Amino acid sequence: MDESPKQLIGIIQYRSTNGTRIEDSDYIRHGVGEIYMAFEPLAGQRFVEVKDDHKAVTWVSVLAGLLDGPYTTCLKMTIVGDNLTGPPERCAQTQRVLHGFWG
Repeated sequence: MDESPKQLIGIIQYRSTNGTRIEDSDYIRHGVGEIYMAFEPLAGQRFVEVKDDHKAVTWVSVLAGLLDGPYTTCLKMTIVGDNLTGPPERCAQTQRVLHGFWG
């Protein structure tokens, strides 16, 4: 399981009089989106969701979507993530959210 922030941009395009497409070097900024990806290597499956924020509650909702969707019959799920480098307050908050959600 991993998440990554990505800048959302729009490319400015024009049509010339003869119909060819012209792209400008300027772009329109549309904010930032968060991409969440879960990957099951042995089954060759990948699940991707794009969300608006980077909160512990959002991360848990992505996991809940997996457990309520493709893994409804799953008895045990092992999650490998790279959030061990985050601030201790955030890790503790995530544990409280997980416990409140499933506990």
